[in-house]
Amino acid sequence: MGCCGVAEVAKFGRIMVDTEIARLSYRVVEARHGDDKKPVVIIEFELKRAISPDEAVDVAKLIRAFVAEFVRPNAPSDAQLYAVSGRGPIWLYALILHQLLHIVPAIGVFDPKIGAAGGVVVIAVHSYSAPYNEGQVVELEPRAAAQLTQ
Repeated sequence: MGCCGVAEVAKFGRIMVDTEIARLSYRVVEARHGDDKKPVVIIEFELKRAISPDEAVDVAKLIRAFVAEFVRPNAPSDAQLYAVSGRGPIWLYALILHQLLHIVPAIGVFDPKIGAAGGVVVIAVHSYSAPYNEGQVVELEPRAAAQLTQ
């Protein structure tokens, strides 16, 4: 692929998709997991306008396609936790999590108010190999959490 194609951009952990309704991107950050540090894939969305519940279904499906086609193939092979971050109605979050539940090992949501600097609350675990439990808080490294809250 030529300069600045998806493959080159993916090396830097940042792919962005811009649509009429939303802007999607992802980044890989480190989180503390016991004495180890593990990669966490943060899927970020930014709505460009208020959306209806009908449109939320389309946004959730768009995010699923983004994760399946761009994020998963380019994420570190040892990434077991994927988290959603962005401002949106609770019903949008429910639809996004439902869409992603069966295509990632474990899914959670980023909350800047959890932990010392921000963390991910694990919502569901789909893989027996994922070292996470539902309801577990995974604290992000402070520098990574600070980037997400800007």
